[in-house]
Amino acid sequence: MIRSTMTLSLAVLGSMLVSSTFALMHVSPDARIAIHFGIDGQPDGFAGPWVAFFSLPAIAAAVTALFALLPRMEPRASNLVRSGKAYTATWNAAVLMLAACHALLLAHALGYAADVPRLVTAMLGLFLIATGNVAAKTRSMLLFGVRTPWTLADERVWQRTHRLYGWGSVCLGLALVGLSLGAAAPLVLATAALLGLAILMTGTLSYSYWVWRQLQTTAR
Repeated sequence: MIRSTMTLSLAVLGSMLVSSTFALMHVSPDARIAIHFGIDGQPDGFAGPWVAFFSLPAIAAAVTALFALLPRMEPRASNLVRSGKAYTATWNAAVLMLAACHALLLAHALGYAADVPRLVTAMLGLFLIATGNVAAKTRSMLLFGVRTPWTLADERVWQRTHRLYGWGSVCLGLALVGLSLGAAAPLVLATAALLGLAILMTGTLSYSYWVWRQLQTTAR
């Protein structure tokens, strides 16, 4: 399963490099390419073509290498094997999201109109749906998942925490995709994404502690 995911990652990475080379041939060597956009969707950060076109492929390569190496570094390797579907789904989602952001950057650089805030919000929503949908299928690990002192201490806490996180992640993802398809203003999209992620993270961490305390109390 990891081998097929590696093949997909390398194929995506190759397509990113080819498209970067194509874009490089169609812009001036001294052009300033937008690499960051404000909440209103207007560019507010720029770089030369080489940096702009090859930074995301480099990040995608690093992410691929990290996911490929983690199984060899994970002390709870048997649990990672049992979490294989969730692990590879998250790997795929991360690489594909980077590729989508890269395509958006290239399209903007080559003069194609793109509603950056709406598209980025939709991509984030799809990423949350994809990863949240498999979160409950993971088992306790030190290098992957929602790792708190309480989830790592008790498999039951891990499982309940990841079920809640998965549910919350999918719901937030659906909400973001829905907003991106509607007429929400860029500020609304950014606020929904940032506030939603903050609530998801804080709620998940708090819940893991609460479950651990409940189990400790019951055991006494």
